[in-house]
Amino acid sequence: MNPRAYASLMPKAAAAKTNRSSTEEPSDSSAESSTGPTDRRPSRGWYGLAFVLMLVGVAAFTASLTVARAQVDETVGRMQRLVAPGQATLTIDRPGTYLVYYERIGEYRGEAFDTTAVFREAPALDLDVRDDATGEFLHVGQAKYEKSQTQMFNNGRANSEFVFTVATPGDYTVTAAHKNEGLDDRVLLAVGPPVVGSLMSDWRGPFGGAAVLAFTVVAGASIVLVTWMLRHGHVTRREDHAG
Repeated sequence: MNPRAYASLMPKAAAAKTNRSSTEEPSDSSAESSTGPTDRRPSRGWYGLAFVLMLVGVAAFTASLTVARAQVDETVGRMQRLVAPGQATLTIDRPGTYLVYYERIGEYRGEAFDTTAVFREAPALDLDVRDDATGEFLHVGQAKYEKSQTQMFNNGRANSEFVFTVATPGDYTVTAAHKNEGLDDRVLLAVGPPVVGSLMSDWRGPFGGAAVLAFTVVAGASIVLVTWMLRHGHVTRREDHAG
């Protein structure tokens, strides 16, 4: 064959080969571009995570209420009682604020008390607290005039009436008498620290449980909201390839 004719055929053969390869095997870039944008919607599992998170908060709050109830019952159980009119020597083992509660319904030394029908509210009483070690009388105030010391227990059937502060542990004699001389009805009094005390500031108590509940609810709601927005929006990712 003529060399010149052979040389003229070579470019045509190469061009035909290139055309066949381009029709048989599309390039990677054209394949990827044909697939369009990649879906980045979050899984529905995020809803489940939010639900579990809220359940943890509810469980923590419920547990805190159980702890609070146990602490209140323990405080009430350690209270010392006396009957008015009358006198009793109480042993106080730690300094602090103490309240005198009027118990409408209770029990003392095997005797049951229920003065709800006689005294729906506490009768007017004179109350003295004397330090047996020094013979000095402590200042006794009205609890109802100090908002932070207005407390109750036993479903509202026991209300704080008096408040006093002890600086030194020891024995103290408490004397209670009716202000009205014509009254001789016996009523039950309980003496002890505030029922609430530091309960509300204890992280194991209702405040701690409520804080955990609030955090988990807010976090769970945020997860639900963001997941819903992403799943129902148009948040996508497009892969761009050079060349």
